[in-house]
Amino acid sequence: MKNKKMVYILMPVVLLIWGYIGFKIFNYGEDEMDVEPIRIDQIITDQEEKQTSKTLALNYADPFLKGIRNTSRKQSNREVSRKPKKVSTPVNWGDITYNGFIKNQKNAKKIALLNVNGKQSLAAKGDRVQQVSVVLIQQDSVLLEKESNRKWFRKFSQQ
Repeated sequence: MKNKKMVYILMPVVLLIWGYIGFKIFNYGEDEMDVEPIRIDQIITDQEEKQTSKTLALNYADPFLKGIRNTSRKQSNREVSRKPKKVSTPVNWGDITYNGFIKNQKNAKKIALLNVNGKQSLAAKGDRVQQVSVVLIQQDSVLLEKESNRKWFRKFSQQ
């Protein structure tokens, strides 16, 4: 008997709450907005707009350059000696391919596999093969030097 009385009391309360929620959902966005009419004195002409335009004040110190000394590059009055630039003659590298490297497990020394002008050779860092010296060996490329000119050669892949 107690349960029937509670159902009769709680059912209208639940219906009222869900009805209120449904009413708010369906009437969402239909609020009347008071629109104030536009007056002529509120319209700004182009000339007045140009007069009221703002400019930025950029005469402050740069916050990112706080501890750095400002070195401006002003042209000095002293003459700069103009030495003729050395014209480097183009170096004929020939036919060079880099095929990879071998790494020694004991001392981690790398040995490059090079093909210089059709002749295969092994060269470590600092070695010289047919007027070409090995400067640096990496996994995908090697830096070679010939007649004080350096050039990178990428790994040759046969795909």
